[in-house]
Amino acid sequence: MRRVVAFCLVIFVLGSIKAQVNGKRNARVESQLSFLASQVPKSMMDVPTGFRRIAIFELRSDLPSTYMSKEEWRNKFMERFIALGMQIVSVPEFDDKITLRINSTDSNIHVDNRSSLTRLKANPRALSAVCEMYQVQALFSCHISLDSVNGPRVTMSLMNPGNRTIVWLKNLDMSQEIVVQPVIVSLSAGIASQRLDELRDKSTGKLLESSRATTPVLMNFSIMQLLDAERSNAFGVSLGGRIVDKTPINYGDSNLGRMGMSLMPNIGMMYQTYFKRKPTILPNYWGFVQFGVNYMYHREQGLVGFHQKIGVNLTENIAVDFRFEQFLKGYNSLSNNEKYDLLFDNVTYGFNVSLSF
Repeated sequence: MRRVVAFCLVIFVLGSIKAQVNGKRNARVESQLSFLASQVPKSMMDVPTGFRRIAIFELRSDLPSTYMSKEEWRNKFMERFIALGMQIVSVPEFDDKITLRINSTDSNIHVDNRSSLTRLKANPRALSAVCEMYQVQALFSCHISLDSVNGPRVTMSLMNPGNRTIVWLKNLDMSQEIVVQPVIVSLSAGIASQRLDELRDKSTGKLLESSRATTPVLMNFSIMQLLDAERSNAFGVSLGGRIVDKTPINYGDSNLGRMGMSLMPNIGMMYQTYFKRKPTILPNYWGFVQFGVNYMYHREQGLVGFHQKIGVNLTENIAVDFRFEQFLKGYNSLSNNEKYDLLFDNVTYGFNVSLSF
């Protein structure tokens, strides 16, 4: 008896797990389909303008009925065609419901249980006559399929009913996002820490302070090109600068006053790779690592440096990262009143917040 109860419990648990997995899978596919539907307006921007009167000829879906219905897809296509200034022609003969037709003669009886649409497909002359009667200039067809590996796919086409040539064809699937949005543009700002190695009196050369911390503010504008359909690698360029507060934090002699601030522009290029994929519709990742080379200019000093970042994508558009940067050498500066010489260390590290769009 105990074995029977245990066996039933195992079957029940496995069934529950399977139902939960299928539920998540269905929800994910539903989200993917919604995303593809949202891409329809972008994908139809290049529909030929010479065809103004369009009829929805065929709308075929291999998806289970639990997903988006054909009527929902039909409404989306109709809305887009109307927005493009086209006229949607309603043709009763394109009804895909199966009807029973019995043709009889003195010799035999012929039963035809096809839909009127299927009959027209098999009779090009009848199809041309129907299109001519309703003044249809193009026939729109769509096929919606689902691949267990690659996800949903939407194939759309326009056919000239006169010569039966395809005048427009478009495929939409989840890999198309790399084409739709191949570039990531980001703005970032952050605060860093850098050491002021030496603070000297310019006239006497006397060392007044050493090994004191300063707080540069970093700002950057970057453009990155995605390198693969998985959106896991990117290469880009950046333009920005840093505002360096040359006054050390808690430095000893307050009679020296403020050292002032300097703006130091820089340009650079970087490579970024992502890891730990999120359970989202499109490839999106929790973390990333970035490596870059930079060129900074300050007071006739050209400085080459390298940086490394490790960050977390909090949302699709907001990320935070820890940055470490090292120039090949330190650099000199002057206080705003030009009474003091400053020597900065070549290492900075700090935090950044980035906004991507």
